[in-house]
Amino acid sequence: MQAASSSRSRPSSAATPVRIEIECDAGVWERSLLVAMAQVGVVERTGHNDGRQVEAYQRSVALGSGNPYCWAGQYWSFLQVTPAPPILKTGLCSAGWSDALRRGTATVYRVQRGDLLVWKHLGGPQGHVERSTTDELRGGWVRTVAFNTTSGSAGDQRDGGGVYLRARNIRHPLGRMILRGSIGRREHDHGMGTNMMRVIVK
Repeated sequence: MQAASSSRSRPSSAATPVRIEIECDAGVWERSLLVAMAQVGVVERTGHNDGRQVEAYQRSVALGSGNPYCWAGQYWSFLQVTPAPPILKTGLCSAGWSDALRRGTATVYRVQRGDLLVWKHLGGPQGHVERSTTDELRGGWVRTVAFNTTSGSAGDQRDGGGVYLRARNIRHPLGRMILRGSIGRREHDHGMGTNMMRVIVK
């Protein structure tokens, strides 16, 4: 990474995770996280990305029953507290990440409570997103609320059977997925000045 004279820079492409900051009201950011956490315990009806509440997540981004809903669940959570969610209306993690790169600004990578953690599958375009319920803990661990995952280490972590609280180590791959980075809320420094780094993002 190369140091920049400006406090923030537009991201382009990189091999290491990066934190992208987007605009969002602090109250909306926190309340939407609480909404997501309140969904813990929702399970699919037949194990095929279906069920009344799962389908509510899917409908919020114009998806039908049977589609993956990890991003849709996070979008739905924002939609419960604002008619204009700060993240993209989509069912695709890759599209949501690309939109954040386009609109947001890259900062020093440091996971904070409320950040959306976005993974990319090594074997294709698939991805996964979870939302951190804590700041980064010792050893690279964070606690998250995750839609469309499993309750344990077995099974498909990006296409599981419900909504669960999880512990993830962001310094290591998640199965066959690598962490692209996180999407967080921009905190304005009101002229205090923050020393940020120029980063290159894939």
